[in-house]
Amino acid sequence: MSRPTIEQGVTWGAGEGHNVSYAQSSGHESAHGHHWETSPWPLVLVIGILFLIPFAFALYFVYAKPLMAMLSLGIGAPLTVIAIAGWIREGVGQKDEPGYVLTAMPLFIFAEAFIFI
Repeated sequence: MSRPTIEQGVTWGAGEGHNVSYAQSSGHESAHGHHWETSPWPLVLVIGILFLIPFAFALYFVYAKPLMAMLSLGIGAPLTVIAIAGWIREGVGQKDEPGYVLTAMPLFIFAEAFIFI
């Protein structure tokens, strides 16, 4: 017996006679479908901040490798800026959604990015 795909829906009930999916049985799902919001930018931001702060600090102060610390800073700073810019661009790309204010999303993402710093 094969597993149902997302397009087929998951059946609920105790047999083949009860094959109405949850999405079809509940009225709230018929108006609009839900989808996952995924973004690579938080992961890129965390990697950039890792190179920017703890790796550079450890290389300079713990291992006494100033050249490696500068290399780590050289990787972390642009990666952090690119991640913030990509996350803001992704947020601004959703400006046609209801309840969106053009200046609020970049400020929110900028504030979220500084939580990691």
